[in-house]
Amino acid sequence: MNKIITEIEKNKTEVIRVELTGFSDYDLVGLRVYVNRESEDPLPTKKGIASNLKLLPELKSAINDGRASSHPGGIDRWIRKHPSVTTGKRFGGRQ
Repeated sequence: MNKIITEIEKNKTEVIRVELTGFSDYDLVGLRVYVNRESEDPLPTKKGIASNLKLLPELKSAINDGRASSHPGGIDRWIRKHPSVTTGKRFGGRQ
């Protein structure tokens, strides 16, 4: 099973690909940085992580808990206050 869930633009030359894959008898969820290349498929880098799909709820919870502990009101409120997270613009207005 190889299924791309989404690609998130990291910067002008890289994307973060979220995908479902398999290895042996394990279903995995992966996040990996890919480099965009002109007229070719993106090239995977060493930057990434793959984990058993069964751990996805725990990973999601850990991300939400981390955001919640760093900002009152949790991750949703934090994202609303930091639109650069969804627009791809860096904090402080830098690109």
